[in-house]
Amino acid sequence: MKKCFSVILLSLLPLLFGAVALFAQDAKIQTVVIDPGHGGHDPGALSKDGKIREKDLALGISLRLAEQMRERFPSVKVIMTRDKDRFVELHERAAIANRAEAQLFISIHINKGPDASASGPQVYSLSPDKTKEHLREITNFENSVIFLEEDYQDYYQDLDESSPEAEVMRQLTVYSNISQGHDLAERMYQALRKVGLESNRAADNRVLQSGFLVLRRTSMPSVLVEVGYITNPSNVAVMNSEKGQERIAEALCDAFADYRAMVEGVAPEDSAKEQKGEDEELQEQAPVAEGDPYYGIQVTAVARVIPPKDRFFHGYPVVSVRTGDEKLYKYIVCPSVSLKDAKASLDELQKKGLFKDAFLVKVSGGKVARVK
Repeated sequence: MKKCFSVILLSLLPLLFGAVALFAQDAKIQTVVIDPGHGGHDPGALSKDGKIREKDLALGISLRLAEQMRERFPSVKVIMTRDKDRFVELHERAAIANRAEAQLFISIHINKGPDASASGPQVYSLSPDKTKEHLREITNFENSVIFLEEDYQDYYQDLDESSPEAEVMRQLTVYSNISQGHDLAERMYQALRKVGLESNRAADNRVLQSGFLVLRRTSMPSVLVEVGYITNPSNVAVMNSEKGQERIAEALCDAFADYRAMVEGVAPEDSAKEQKGEDEELQEQAPVAEGDPYYGIQVTAVARVIPPKDRFFHGYPVVSVRTGDEKLYKYIVCPSVSLKDAKASLDELQKKGLFKDAFLVKVSGGKVARVK
């Protein structure tokens, strides 16, 4: 039993280190990994006549997306898991992102259906639970490529959802990444609707959460985009043309721009300034003068960066303070130069039942002190 636990712990260390590195960074997206699905001897899904292959469509869209992101956001490093027709193991796709300490992982795929009726995109983020039964077919199809890999047993021992390792990995990724991944998935789905890929699926079958292996093994927010259906002629007409691929890439890039602005706490129009070559630091500005003593309500102190517009803060203005050699970020909502106003804000939060462990603090000279 002891030996088994040691093996599990050792196998988790790369993922743990990747997560710690992510939390230690500022809330900036510096590296993005784009993952064109399938490739090489794995063609992925095929059109009805077998002439159009998922691997080719995914690569074409991914190359155009990478090009647009590099042009619009020169400060963001864009890495591709493959930039030509070659086979890359699922564990290596995730490992590329983890080694790069990326802040975002985007996997591009093309869907298939039993007939030509199914249409439009589906976008997935990682699910905290076991894959729901109605998603198993598509998840199993994407995961099945592991059996084309050499020595796949050495890499995928955690496929058993009930194993201790699977549970630890799930817990590690769930709490840090699922919320942001789902947010990006929503934005990408809405963007793809504008390029002639309107979904005819039920509303609850468009933006989904699932247990794709490539998402489970990444240590950052991640999404898997099923752009459209290779079995639908109208979808293929868009996805298999240069113009269509450019429009799809532009839509996904627009969604990334909105997501990036949210994560970094800047307005989308400010994010667009980078496209004009302006090298500016775009930070969420606190509603108090920098360096002035001010008061507020400390709501949490954690070793990770939380974007200012995260749902956790319920829309309240927030500043973060990291003093000296401390390992924690202290998050303070409703900052004010007035102690009276800060107390009133605390009363309001308590009446609403928010932040039950919050307390008043004074910030002065970069130090946070509790107000009795």
